[in-house]
Amino acid sequence: MKATQSEATLHLLMVRANQWVPMPEIVNYTAQHCRSMCHAIHSRASDLRERGYDIQNETKEVDGVKHSCYKLSIAPGALNALKAKFTLGESIPHYNQLKEYKPKGVQKSMFPEACVV
Repeated sequence: MKATQSEATLHLLMVRANQWVPMPEIVNYTAQHCRSMCHAIHSRASDLRERGYDIQNETKEVDGVKHSCYKLSIAPGALNALKAKFTLGESIPHYNQLKEYKPKGVQKSMFPEACVV
């Protein structure tokens, strides 16, 4: 069974939680796990945000070319709960279903690394 583009995007970001993932890597991952390659990663990120996930985006310009990276920012307890409740090809749980692990807030200083392209 093939995953949806949102499921594949969340799965990769979950595996690489709290790390910047370059957009081309997400596109290639969705091509492997979905019926079609997803080029509208910004739309899938928006879908995941609507389900309560903290999906961050950073764009950098290198030699006149824009490069985009995405990151799922998530506390360790919530990440463990997500891994227990979600596998590729299954419907995405709403972040509120992980509420017993929900952090009171994510501080930018918790994740100081930058997008590397």
